[in-house]
Amino acid sequence: MANLADTLGGGSITFNLNGKNYKGGQITLGDWADFQNHIQQKHRADLLSTAKEVYGDNIPTEIFDKLSAPLSDDAVMDAAATATGARYLLWKSLVAYSPNMTIEEVGDMIGLADVGDIITKLMSGFEKKTKRQRQPVKKKKK
Repeated sequence: MANLADTLGGGSITFNLNGKNYKGGQITLGDWADFQNHIQQKHRADLLSTAKEVYGDNIPTEIFDKLSAPLSDDAVMDAAATATGARYLLWKSLVAYSPNMTIEEVGDMIGLADVGDIITKLMSGFEKKTKRQRQPVKKKKK
């Protein structure tokens, strides 16, 4: 039986982690949205924790405004290039073929030197799928 990622036409990516090859799916728009939510929740939790340390129970309204503001696209892209981001996105890719794999297992398989290559592989497939193709302009007959 075909894998769901292959059936949906996403194709696969092969990752060499700790000397072993693993098959992963292309990062989808849904995966990217999940990553944005993951990063946003982490950002909010960190900000709230810091605010509680500084202000105790008297957190100013401005802090709550910052908690509700979405992260910029640049901030999310920057987060993707971190070890935490690479681990999350690689996990999202690998569970397409290994649904029982945990994010912790994936983290244990990644060497810090591999983070850049992993992100490049993951994002190149995502960019190809989401990039709009320009249609050729038809010349008018005179």
